[in-house]
Amino acid sequence: MGNEELAILKYALAREREGAKFYRERAREIHVPEVRELFAELAEMEMDHVSFIVKKQVWFDDAEESFRASNEEPK
Repeated sequence: MGNEELAILKYALAREREGAKFYRERAREIHVPEVRELFAELAEMEMDHVSFIVKKQVWFDDAEESFRASNEEPK
């Protein structure tokens, strides 16, 4: 994975984490139980996005490494 792609993933991860933090903080401020629950669920969804991105990043890194290894000249 190239530097540009990594930068995009890092940016996306930061935004997802910011979103989760925002929803958690708002959930603590809300007094209506249904709305508080909604914000807690939204925070959880953002963290699911974080996990998804991290897993894909690891998968791409592993695939790229395997590809490079399979194309190396025998020693």
